[in-house]
Amino acid sequence: SRQPRNYGEIVFSIVYIIFGMLFGSSLISSVAAMLVDFQMVTRDQNEKLRTLRKYLRQNGVPPSLSLKIQKQIVERIFADTRLSHQDVPVLVLLSTKLRSNL
Repeated sequence: SRQPRNYGEIVFSIVYIIFGMLFGSSLISSVAAMLVDFQMVTRDQNEKLRTLRKYLRQNGVPPSLSLKIQKQIVERIFADTRLSHQDVPVLVLLSTKLRSNL
């Protein structure tokens, strides 16, 4: 393996290692945050579906109807809803001309 030979190479090696560690830890942190967010969303959805199944079971809903209800709920939970301009508060920062073109 190649060893640093002078002060400049030593400094460069140290800076390079520190940068690599910072970049690597930042990448790991970002991935971990995305996984936690995903887990929270799926936990919430699973809890809602569990509550629905419990309600259907407690109220004696026939299995065929229960399956149809659950299927429709799952489709609607995962449906990508269209946003309106009220859902995007930063649009008020646009100029009137640009907003009218939107």
